[in-house]
Amino acid sequence: MTAEIVIMNKEAVAVAADSAVTISEGYPKKVFVSANKVFALSKYHPVCIMVYGSATFMGLPWETIIKTYRSSLSREGFKTLQEYADRFLKFFDGNEALFPQDAQLDFFTASVRGCYALIRAEIDEAAQDLIRAQGPIGSEQVAEIVGKTIEKHLGIWRAGDDASGPIEKTPEDLGGHCRDSIAAARKDIFHKLPISPSDSASLNTIALSSFTKFPKAITKPTSGIVITGFGQGDIFPALRCFTVHGIVNNRLRYKEDEGQKIDLKMSAAILPFAQSDEVATFMEGVNPAYQMAIERGISRIVDDFPSVILEQIENLAEGQKNALKARLAASKKRLLQEYQSELREYRRKTHVVPVIKAVAYLPKNELAAMAESLVRLTSFKRRVTMDPETVAEPIDVAVISKGDGFIWMKRKHYFQPELNPQFFANYYRKDKDEQKQD
Repeated sequence: MTAEIVIMNKEAVAVAADSAVTISEGYPKKVFVSANKVFALSKYHPVCIMVYGSATFMGLPWETIIKTYRSSLSREGFKTLQEYADRFLKFFDGNEALFPQDAQLDFFTASVRGCYALIRAEIDEAAQDLIRAQGPIGSEQVAEIVGKTIEKHLGIWRAGDDASGPIEKTPEDLGGHCRDSIAAARKDIFHKLPISPSDSASLNTIALSSFTKFPKAITKPTSGIVITGFGQGDIFPALRCFTVHGIVNNRLRYKEDEGQKIDLKMSAAILPFAQSDEVATFMEGVNPAYQMAIERGISRIVDDFPSVILEQIENLAEGQKNALKARLAASKKRLLQEYQSELREYRRKTHVVPVIKAVAYLPKNELAAMAESLVRLTSFKRRVTMDPETVAEPIDVAVISKGDGFIWMKRKHYFQPELNPQFFANYYRKDKDEQKQD
């Protein structure tokens, strides 16, 4: 995991990210503190990109992908930040030099098998629970468990957010190799289980949905992309963010998340990504988990209170009790919503608004200091508690402004800069040589 933050006002954007990356592929979890998560998307224009979630995409490090794109972009700029983001996403489509067809098929196969393995594990667990409860079970009961479990997962996928990018609407739209992978995975994982024709059709739909949907109830390995800064025609900064999953049939599967844009009415914004609990605590004055516990407790009290009241009333007929209980139950939802709304408004006025008002007037160096402090707060909390240290220093900090462009405030190097002047000399040399040739 990671902690990243973007702080924006009308003058500039400050970004900060920690350096921790967690590796757990087939081994006990290992945390390294050397990951780069903040990059200039262009050498010549005020645009920044941050990544979080998975450290790689389709087997490639994000740093390799971003710097390859940046090299291809060269001096080209765009009028709006939206165009920068759209251009970066299009870089993935049809790019078989970085993402060959074999890698796409391997990714597709692994993803489908992961979905099917999850369903099979749930079927096995449900069958074992039934055996423990009543002894041996028959094939009809197994078929019922299989059907219900597949139908449950199909419903979860159908309720998910639609991905952008896919063009396939049915499994038949996929290439032959992808259809063969679905059939092989279904045969390997659900062998000897009674799979009806409708179950088979549902499994096909689930396989396709794993690339056309982003359900909230099922997690899959994804990366987050945050692009922020200024287009050439933008007066104020903007931000766009995406969740990306993979590439199939030369098309990137992604979902655009809620972005942000500073304008004359929206003067500042503080946007955390990945592990955001400590930032939320700072902004709202209460830890989100604690707030949820309070709301669950109040909800239970409101649910139980009508029965407690009615038990204390003597000489009340059963019909009257039921009628009064129904009236009280009808009121409890409204009262709970009013209570929650009042608390949200209190947090907004007392904690959030004063901070946002101050951020609107912060100079660039103070924006950077604030961004760094909020990431460090999360790192410090992880270090002094028993939580895994999935957020760790050093912290990379950058400021992006219309006039000054992308400026590093703090940046780690895997080498000593003073010993490698050729790196900085060569940074712009290729583009200068190309400009001379033009």
